[in-house]
Amino acid sequence: QDGFCVYASYDIWLLGVEGYNNSWDGLYIGGSDRICISNSQFAENDDNGLSSSASRIYISHSIFQENHDDGISLSHTYGSVVCSNITKNDEGIDAFSLSNFDVRFCQIENNTFYGIDESNSRIDARWCWWGDASGPYESTLNPTGTGDDVDPDVEFDPWLTEPYQPENLISDLRCLMRTAEWSVVYPSDEESKPQGRGPASVSDWLATAYLTARLWNKTEGLDTNPGFVNQTTGEPLGIGAIACFGGPAVGVPVYYYELNKIAPVIYCNVPGARGPGQPWSQWYLANGTAIAETAMGTSDTLDLFLIEAFVDEEGRPIFIAYGIGWRGTYAAGKYFDDVIHPNLEEFTHTWIIVKWEDTNLDGFVNAPEEGDTYTILARGH
Repeated sequence: QDGFCVYASYDIWLLGVEGYNNSWDGLYIGGSDRICISNSQFAENDDNGLSSSASRIYISHSIFQENHDDGISLSHTYGSVVCSNITKNDEGIDAFSLSNFDVRFCQIENNTFYGIDESNSRIDARWCWWGDASGPYESTLNPTGTGDDVDPDVEFDPWLTEPYQPENLISDLRCLMRTAEWSVVYPSDEESKPQGRGPASVSDWLATAYLTARLWNKTEGLDTNPGFVNQTTGEPLGIGAIACFGGPAVGVPVYYYELNKIAPVIYCNVPGARGPGQPWSQWYLANGTAIAETAMGTSDTLDLFLIEAFVDEEGRPIFIAYGIGWRGTYAAGKYFDDVIHPNLEEFTHTWIIVKWEDTNLDGFVNAPEEGDTYTILARGH
C-alpha cells in the first residue's frame, strides 16, 4: 500500500509529511495540479519514495532516502524539486514519458545505480551536489566525475563543488503563500520616516496587491507603525514571513535589509553597496560585486525592477519587490501576477532583475503581452 495518495486534486499542500516503510510508494500523486510538498521525508519504502504521474508538483526541503526503487519517480510530470536530499536509493530520480522537471540545489549521492536517469523527458539538474566536487559520472560528458552516475541527456553542468541549499527561493512562494503567517509592510507616504526614508507612491501599494491577494494569512501595516517596524533600526517585527514592495528610498524594512547586507542584492544608493574597484551599476551583490547587466539609466519609458526572496537573521522568509522608479515597482507587481505566479516552479532563484519597456508608448505600465516588453537581465542564487 502507498503511504499517502493524492489523486485528481488541485492546490494541495503537504507539509511535514513522513512516508516510511510502505509496501508500495511513500507518496503517490496522480492526475493532479499544483501539489506542493515541503519539509517532508520519504524513506525505506519498498517501491518509490514519491511517484508522480500526469501531475504538476513542487518539492522543497525534503528527504528521499533508502527507498528500494527510486527516490522520486516521474511520469508525464511537470515541476521542480529544490533544496532536497536524494540519497541511498536504487536510483535517485527516474524520469520518463515526457516529464519536464527542474532539479536545483539538491544533494544527489550514494544512489546505487543512477543519481538521475531519464527517458524521453527533459531534466535540468544544474547546480546540484552529486557527492563529489568532480561532479556526476557520465562516460562522455564528464568521465572524471566520481559522483553519482547521470544519464547523458540530463543537463547537469554546472554542478556544485560543495553542498549548498538556499533557505528561501522565489519558487518557495508556491508553499508559503498559503501556509505562512505573513506581515505585509507598506511604505508610508508620510514625509518624516525612520532612517530618513521618503514618502512612497500610490503605485507601491497597488503593486503589493498582486501578492497580498494570494496570501491566506496576513496582517497589514505601515512602516511608520511601531507595532510593525522598529522605528530606530528599521527592522520589521513579528515571527512570520514578511512582504515588502517599494525600494530602499521609501521602504524602511527594505533599507534595513540592504544597509545591513542581509538582502542578497543592494541598490546603488544604499551606503556601502558598491565594492572597492567595482564599476557603477544600479544594483550590487551583498559582497559589493556589480551586477553589470544593470548598468543602464532609466526613463519614463524604461525602468528596472528587482524581485527577491531570502531568509533574514531571525529565520523569517522575506519577499521584496521594487523598481528604481514608481513605474518599475508597478511593473514588478504585474510581472509577478502574469509571469511568476502562474509558473512559480520555474523561478528557482533567490533574485531576478527585469527590464520593463513601454513598447507601445502609451505612457502606462501594461502587463506582459499587453503592449509592453519585459526582459530578464540577471538572476542569481
